Amino acid sequence: MKKVCFIFNYASHYREPIFRLINDKISCDLFFVEPDSDINTFDAKCLSNFKGFFNRSNIIKPVYWQNGVIHLSPRPYSDFVITGEYFCLSNWILLIRNRVRGIKTHLWTHGWYGNESLAKRLIKKTFFRLADKILLYGHYAEDLMINEGFKPDKLKVIYNSLDFDSQSKIYSALINTAIFDNKFCNTAPTISFIGRIQKRKRLDILLQAIHKLHCQGFTVNLVIVGEGEHLGQIRKLTESLGLSDNVWFYGKSYEEKEIATVLYNSEICVSPGNVGLTAMHSLAYGTPIITHNNFPSQMPEFEIIKPKVNGDFFIENDAKDLARVMKEWLVCKTDREQIRLNCRSSLQGKYEPKIQLDLLMKALSI
Repeated sequence: MKKVCFIFNYASHYREPIFRLINDKISCDLFFVEPDSDINTFDAKCLSNFKGFFNRSNIIKPVYWQNGVIHLSPRPYSDFVITGEYFCLSNWILLIRNRVRGIKTHLWTHGWYGNESLAKRLIKKTFFRLADKILLYGHYAEDLMINEGFKPDKLKVIYNSLDFDSQSKIYSALINTAIFDNKFCNTAPTISFIGRIQKRKRLDILLQAIHKLHCQGFTVNLVIVGEGEHLGQIRKLTESLGLSDNVWFYGKSYEEKEIATVLYNSEICVSPGNVGLTAMHSLAYGTPIITHNNFPSQMPEFEIIKPKVNGDFFIENDAKDLARVMKEWLVCKTDREQIRLNCRSSLQGKYEPKIQLDLLMKALSI
């Protein structure tokens, strides 16, 4: 019987459902790296097949080493599945060692973005070719890697997932409320942003777009769920644009029912920088997602978005175009229940933990 060794960077909170399924359905040992940042994690020790943490040592950022990984005995395992970061030097050693010993090693990774320099392309090609299979989050990366010369049968798309079953239970109990009417003292449509308030999230573009709509006589509100190092600058920009009465700094929340209520009652969710898990989160509660159109700079989840169906794209860093796209949605997309159906159906059958597990097991021939 196959036994698989999984080595993941972090026990990320959002990945707990898929990690639990792996723990319960696959004969395996699970290892994680101790987080060195403020990443939201769960207690990996609750997994029956959890075997320990590895410490991370930074060499010259972004290059690092996972202490103890290469001393892990390969004997009990038929396969290794590791986070496919080529900046991790211990990953290279593990790949080479396992290749020499005839043990399969698979990389769970974003893969290719499309903006790689020549040097990065050469490094990534060398790194990925040491693996037996590449487990990818989406088809965009798969297509790029095929164009780079990788064999299609080596590339397996297994998507990403949140806790869709739990979200569906919450969704079934959601109703429209006056949460925004009461907060803003108006009935204008409300846009939401959920995530860390960082410079790269480009909330300045979103605020400028909202200001442009207000100048056209089209009032909208914005609720910002999250905190971060750029919060002070965003507050100042909100005030300077005269938007204080129309922007709600909700704060950080990990309460799923709170987040669900915000998203469900929002007309659209906007991620003006890169979109990642926010896309799945928003769609799970029936709210379309808007982000920029520079796909090589995006995260894999952007490809869930189907323009005019469950979201849209705007020209990157262009507040005028973002204002146009938001207004089109707010004015033209009036069948809210059909939009909710479109949003949720785009996740079903792909971006669910049980589907991800099935695809993973097929990739590993289990």
